[in-house]
Amino acid sequence: MARLALLLGWVVALGGGVAAAAPVARPVAMEEAVAWAVGRNLGVALATEAVEVATAAGVEAAATFDPSLSARVGFDHSEMPVASELFGTTREAVDLRLGLTRRFALGTESSLTLTGDRQRDNFPFSTRNPRFDAGLVVEIAQPLLRGAGTAVNLTPMRLARVASAEEAVRLRAAMEEVVLATETGYWHLVEAGERLKVARSSLELARSLAENVGERVRVGGLPPFEQLAAEAEVALRDEAVAEAEQGLADGQDHLLEVTGVGTAEAESWALRPVPMELPEIEAEEPDLARALDRALAHRTDLALARLARAARGLEAARADNLRLPDLALTGRAGVGGLTGEGQVEELAGQLGRRDFPSYGAGLALTYPLGNRAGVAAAAAAHSRHRQADLALRQAEVAVVAAVRAASRDLATSARRIAATAKAVSARTAVVEAEGEKFRQAIATAHEVLAAQRDLTEARERQVAARTRYLLAVARWWDAQGMLLERHHLQVAVGADVASPE
Repeated sequence: MARLALLLGWVVALGGGVAAAAPVARPVAMEEAVAWAVGRNLGVALATEAVEVATAAGVEAAATFDPSLSARVGFDHSEMPVASELFGTTREAVDLRLGLTRRFALGTESSLTLTGDRQRDNFPFSTRNPRFDAGLVVEIAQPLLRGAGTAVNLTPMRLARVASAEEAVRLRAAMEEVVLATETGYWHLVEAGERLKVARSSLELARSLAENVGERVRVGGLPPFEQLAAEAEVALRDEAVAEAEQGLADGQDHLLEVTGVGTAEAESWALRPVPMELPEIEAEEPDLARALDRALAHRTDLALARLARAARGLEAARADNLRLPDLALTGRAGVGGLTGEGQVEELAGQLGRRDFPSYGAGLALTYPLGNRAGVAAAAAAHSRHRQADLALRQAEVAVVAAVRAASRDLATSARRIAATAKAVSARTAVVEAEGEKFRQAIATAHEVLAAQRDLTEARERQVAARTRYLLAVARWWDAQGMLLERHHLQVAVGADVASPE
């Protein structure tokens, strides 16, 4: 978690510098965009705070077993009317009490109490005036049935640990979501840039043909309407370039939005990220068996389902214990002492020698007849546990289906890359052939323009196929629950939270 905090702080500082930069286009790599998103996304920030809250709640639950120290000192003066001189009228007392209590995981509650009193009165028969008395008492209460054992007494602490682990998993899920959104936005921006290149290339082909047609019209080789048709095609392709430029600007704004660089301040949108060029792709055969093993081990939805099942199991065990009768064993042992003024050593000696011991023990039983509330609570707790187990099994089936679908999407995208590459190669040859035929006055300008349009469409489909493959790769890693590892990001998640020691 410390590594994550350092990474987030570094990225926030970097993103702030980007937002303040002058309006300028600058290259942005994928990993840089991901770092911006992880560091600036508000959902990730909220999930990080939730982890801190859950961690504090766990400490609070564990504090139940911390010892507690108490102290009290008091003074009392009383004057009483009497009907006989055999009774005193005035009494003064100063008392001191120190106590230490602690609760243990077995349910044991213990206390150690030290008391001391100094009393002065005017009773005629008081043999020691003032007098000092002291006592040291140990008391223990141990549940024998309900509330006994670690299964019930450690449940709040274990549930708090499960809740803390759940928040850590949710933090990982939030990071996975923003990383996937960033990678998706980045590749769509790359696609927009490539589409703009295709549109401009198509426009140049149309302009070149229009110039050639214009020369032939001027020398009388072609009728004037051929030049009008060629110029109309140039205008249409110029429109396509304008749309592609808008698509690129939209993609840049979307990436700024997803990464959190773009804010409510207008100057934060000044950056025009220029992504990398669409890379050459060497498709690989997905390893479905390995991917399924990874997904079942790393998917956050499965982790949350397992933690929920663990929590419901703890609650069911506690509910079973609360069905039992409340039977408690109590015990007390202590020593006391009494001396006159100035005899503190004698008082301490009496306590040390245990001159005046006291002790006692007892059993207390409470059981509601029928105990319908306890039986109903246990039945409901076990039903929720079974529901959590069914939900986990359902989630596992959904994960397997998602990984298989991602595998098929990856394979289909790879086939599309090969098919569109062949189509582009073939359409390029047709354009060259039609151009040569046009130069020899065998083909018309209309046929050349049609071939160019087919080539442009093939190139656009090739760009779309390559982009889809890159998106399929991102979804493939996400389906396995390994998207953060792909980008070298880590979130610490508690492991043995279901049964802590």
